[in-house]
Amino acid sequence: MRLGYCILFFISVGGWAQTPTDSTLRTVETSKVEVVSRLSADDIQKWGTAPGTVILSDEIERHSPEDLGDLSAKFSGVFVRSYGGAGGLKTMNARGLGSQHFLVVNNQQALLFNQMGSANLGDVQVDGLHSVTYNVGGSDAWDLPTLAKTYSGVLQLKYFDLMNHRDDFAQVQVLGASFNRYKLSGAWLKSKDKTTFFAQAYGYQMLGDFPFEFQHGLVDVVGERLHNFTREASGRFGINHKFNKQHKLQTSVQYLNAFRELPGAIVFYHPEHFQTLGNQQLNGNLRHEYINSQERLRLIHFANFSQTTTDYRDSFHLIRPQWQHYQENNLDFGQNGQLDWDLFKLNWSGQYVFSALNTNRADIVLPQRHRALANIGGEFQNGFTKIRFDLPIQFVQDHLWQYENENRILFTPSLGVNRKWFTNRWNSVLRGSIGQFARLATFSEMYYGQMGNPDLRPEISQMLNLGFHHKRYKDRGTVGLGIDAFYGQIEDKIIAIPTQNLFVWSVRNLQTVRTYGFDAMFTLDYFPGYGKSRYNITHKSSLNVAADISNPEGPTYGHQIPYKPYWLHHTDFNWSYKKIGVTYSYHFNDFRFVLGENIAANVLPSFHLHDLRINYETKFKATSKYVWRFHVKCNNVFNEQYQVMRGFPMPGRNFELGVSWRM
Repeated sequence: MRLGYCILFFISVGGWAQTPTDSTLRTVETSKVEVVSRLSADDIQKWGTAPGTVILSDEIERHSPEDLGDLSAKFSGVFVRSYGGAGGLKTMNARGLGSQHFLVVNNQQALLFNQMGSANLGDVQVDGLHSVTYNVGGSDAWDLPTLAKTYSGVLQLKYFDLMNHRDDFAQVQVLGASFNRYKLSGAWLKSKDKTTFFAQAYGYQMLGDFPFEFQHGLVDVVGERLHNFTREASGRFGINHKFNKQHKLQTSVQYLNAFRELPGAIVFYHPEHFQTLGNQQLNGNLRHEYINSQERLRLIHFANFSQTTTDYRDSFHLIRPQWQHYQENNLDFGQNGQLDWDLFKLNWSGQYVFSALNTNRADIVLPQRHRALANIGGEFQNGFTKIRFDLPIQFVQDHLWQYENENRILFTPSLGVNRKWFTNRWNSVLRGSIGQFARLATFSEMYYGQMGNPDLRPEISQMLNLGFHHKRYKDRGTVGLGIDAFYGQIEDKIIAIPTQNLFVWSVRNLQTVRTYGFDAMFTLDYFPGYGKSRYNITHKSSLNVAADISNPEGPTYGHQIPYKPYWLHHTDFNWSYKKIGVTYSYHFNDFRFVLGENIAANVLPSFHLHDLRINYETKFKATSKYVWRFHVKCNNVFNEQYQVMRGFPMPGRNFELGVSWRM
């Protein structure tokens, strides 16, 4: 579908969220989190947060997710693929777009990974996070790097050290859990005059194996999942300095070293055979911010460097284990700017990105990529109607030793419209967006292991979104309802699927995929008239159909693409009273097909998960500035035996116990 047709459809549609008539084409995706609180008049005038969803620090602390992968599963329409159980690889999929459509951004730096073309969210820890913002189909955030404007989805991370803290801060957390999991983390922030110093570190290790049982065809498979050893260590430090009211400088460096054993699919590999994966990541970031309130001008200048190293070994080859080494270097710099008038905001951005891959494989010789990106955007607000647009364009040049240099120009415009109504007791927002997005195959998708494909074409997607959200304020709480319906079409979708058998995958282009569905949400925040009790319920349901419509004569025409669940449901119930808090979470993941043909033999069953966490927070002395927080958590309360990916059993019931100290 061309963008022009999408715009016509966007204008003509009034509201839709219908279940598809063909029962074989039902889709799902996971849950969305929005913090429920009463908006002040200033918040309403400023339009609150950009379209999308936000998880704030109190929500993160309440759920104690293991990593960003666990946390992202709480967003609406998000399906997290987990390949390794506790401590394993985790990638994010939503709306049939694929994991590489979601760029992780921290302080103007895109966190680029070279692991199978996807960001491994299992390597991104949540300690010290102030907020995570999830946007799909375009973002209102003018300060995102231009590269993010070309992606269909963005996960924007903000840590406490970027939130202009004036008070000193320190925190230490110790956690122990089933399967011999241990974690020690700490954060420190010190403010002095106009300068803030911060440091953060964590270490994580898992030694234990875990039992499993599942049905593979007509055979019951029972055993113990071996070779789950995981070890990670990470450090992050930096300085923020405010020269005056106009100039501020931020710089940070982060290093991660991770090692994993990957046992592979249970029904294919011998228990004695496994793969090992070593990852090292070095990220450096420099950001300068300029604010001139009189001229209503804001500027951001930034420069980033990242180096990601992957060492892969397959011990299945006992005589001479195959070892592959990949090192990807990325350098980028650019500028963002915004001029703010009474009714109109004009923003612009430019960015240059250079990427190079080194490897010990003789068949790959120094691939390089140059990208120059520019964007002009704007935001018009008249009363309670807001219109925003972005017009990003990028020039790409690939240097591939076996091919002539390839030059591409990609144009990816997007448009969003919001209309708000509010009184002192309620507010409503009707919003819509439409956009075209493009992404290039990453070096890892082109070259990694046996699954790489250097002939991959760029993937072009068009997305349309229409949503309505309503929140009503009561004397003792709030009630919220929301629904977002979406429609999209993806040309030359880059997809990793089994091609030789269920466990030997390769990356290729799928000609056309049509995706549609909706995300619905209900929230209730209630304060009884006695004590300090508080009740909060958040429920999210998602339907996502992602159908292959490449070839009307083919056997998979109209079928759901592999590993896309139809329905996803997620419910959180929170109760707190004084120092005690209880959080119960329920998650439902619908069945998936493991191959393109939607037949019974390719079905992976649905599963239900239940988690329970109890918190206790106290000060041992009333006048003390030190706060202690204890928690106990049971994951998978009813010991569900399930698989996210076929042949990769996930852990059953497990426990964790943690204590944190902060000032």
